[in-house]
Amino acid sequence: EFGHLISFRMIGQPWGKVIFIPFLGGVTVSRVPHLKLADDAFCAIMGAGLSMVALVPAIIMSTFQVGSPGAVHLAYVIAAIAGGLNLLNLLPVFPLDGGRVLRAVMQSVLPGHVRHAMFMVAGLLAIGGVVLHNPVLVAIAVVAFFQSARLGPAKQEVALMQPYAATMMCIAYVSLVAVHGVAMVQYWPSLG
Repeated sequence: EFGHLISFRMIGQPWGKVIFIPFLGGVTVSRVPHLKLADDAFCAIMGAGLSMVALVPAIIMSTFQVGSPGAVHLAYVIAAIAGGLNLLNLLPVFPLDGGRVLRAVMQSVLPGHVRHAMFMVAGLLAIGGVVLHNPVLVAIAVVAFFQSARLGPAKQEVALMQPYAATMMCIAYVSLVAVHGVAMVQYWPSLG
């Protein structure tokens, strides 16, 4: 959540507020509505972006084979947890951070299809949750269905992303998913 707070300051907004949800984590809320979809997507993606700092010790220790066994194990566990949590948060369903990025891109590129795209992604997530026997994914998909019902084109006063900015945001999103996915797969055995 600290990444979101920093991103608010980076785009010139006041500090947001963090609301902690017991057993689930937290939500960071901006005090001022974003007037640009690029800002909204940037602030959403920065949560996982700043969390990459948690991966650095594990990457250094595994690359250079340095550190005591206890420190290496701790770094691997932190990297596995950070990778898993961020992958979950980067799922492209609203209201998760990945869904906020997808919504901002869709509102800029295909504004008439935002709701349909978000419903489709939530449906695919629900199917994946059923196939994988994962009730967490199914629960997230159900919440996403209800949240997606109120989505549509951006308000008139909100500036859309230019195609270049939307492309760069998609590249940043896919890169973050890849990095956190590799970290989770690489270091997840450390949790066992």
